[in-house]
Amino acid sequence: MPPPVTSPTTMPSQAMRRPIDPKSPLSEGIQQSPWPTAYKPITLPKFNGKTDPHQFIMSYEAAVASASGDDAILAKSFVIAAEGDALAWYSMLKPSTVYSWENLRDKILANFKGLAAQSLTSTDLFQCKQMQGETLHDYFRKFVQLKAKAPDVPEEIAIEAAIKGLRIGPFAAHLARKKPTSIQQLYDEFEKYCRSDNDLRKRLEEQGQNRQQNNSKNSQKSYANQNTSNQKPGQGLVLSIEGQPHPEQGQLPGPAGPET
Repeated sequence: MPPPVTSPTTMPSQAMRRPIDPKSPLSEGIQQSPWPTAYKPITLPKFNGKTDPHQFIMSYEAAVASASGDDAILAKSFVIAAEGDALAWYSMLKPSTVYSWENLRDKILANFKGLAAQSLTSTDLFQCKQMQGETLHDYFRKFVQLKAKAPDVPEEIAIEAAIKGLRIGPFAAHLARKKPTSIQQLYDEFEKYCRSDNDLRKRLEEQGQNRQQNNSKNSQKSYANQNTSNQKPGQGLVLSIEGQPHPEQGQLPGPAGPET
């Protein structure tokens, strides 16, 4: 008598499960979680354990979410994003100790905490100064880059630091008379005066070039006049082929005749 045929509906549930990796840091539940049908594999940002983990996590979560991934996918895909020291650290985690993405994220932040970028303080902003010869645009760009690394500094303190860092000039005088009430208003004023400063510098540069060209022409003319005035009598006399002066050029004094 032939053995009974087992239909898919009567197959044991264990036969439908994917094989479990007993050495994986992921728990059995995460390993068995299905990949969403809408999930589209993408190129994930890499993390080597030598960069800011906060920045990586923000990029990583955004990338997976844009591909319709969920928390389970975040936990399962980290092994793809990890490389170098980060991959070595992940592979040495105890088996089945990661039971959610939140849990793995906390482990990443705790282990690579020392690599997180430190926020700047108001003291750092007040140390930002416009150096002699530095354009307003270059100072503005330098201050904006520092302010981006000091998110916890209140706007009114940042505005005060930006004004104090300016060299004495029209823009500093303008801000002293009408102080901005927001960081965005300060940046708008910076951009307006940066354009004016750039135009002024360009005009001064063009004037300097024109003055230099005029001085060069005057020097050449003065040199030519000086050479003409210093010319000795008889210089520049045009001689004929026989070595005698042309009649129209005048005669040179001849040798004295014999005395009688």
